[in-house]
Amino acid sequence: MKHILGTAALREIPLAEITLEMDSATLHARFNVIGDLDFEITLRKQYDSPPDALKAYDSLMHSQAAPTRQEISEGSFSMRQAAARIELLARLIDGKLPLPDQGDGFTYDGDLSYARKLMAQLQSAVS
Repeated sequence: MKHILGTAALREIPLAEITLEMDSATLHARFNVIGDLDFEITLRKQYDSPPDALKAYDSLMHSQAAPTRQEISEGSFSMRQAAARIELLARLIDGKLPLPDQGDGFTYDGDLSYARKLMAQLQSAVS
């Protein structure tokens, strides 16, 4: 059974947040866009022990603590959501999502080619 450890807004991506959950010694990182229940990116990593997973959680949450005032972007809320989706997908593809341990050992169970296709569709819809 997964236990939610915490949620934090991402400093780098307005309207995006990360939720960290733990199941035994497996840490799950779930990224989503505020106000969009249909968009989610989940990665996971198996740690040697639950204390190791909690230590990684603490490290990441400390780095996300006290976010700076999020930049107010021009455009509608839905356009800002689309920009957040595109940025999350781009960072997923590039392996640059903000994760514990700089993302080392985290596994994405989805299809990266589909993520690329979805990102291209979102980009064409925005422009």
